[in-house]
Amino acid sequence: SKQTLITKFKRDHLMTPVEYITRLRVNKAKDLLVNSNLSIAVISEKCGYETPYYFSNTFKKHIGVSPLQYRRQSIL
Repeated sequence: SKQTLITKFKRDHLMTPVEYITRLRVNKAKDLLVNSNLSIAVISEKCGYETPYYFSNTFKKHIGVSPLQYRRQSIL
């Protein structure tokens, strides 16, 4: 069942499947922000987000700064 899958996944990975996927997406975005000149909109799409706005909010929630701020800090 769905709940069994979530429970076993959480036991093995210490997070839910959704949290795991979000972490993968944010890590991919971090890589693209530092190692490419792609726009935030293109990066959000490549990482599976429907809108740049939702991507930016999720990124800031997990990293503490906006994607643009992260890119600027990483260049320094």
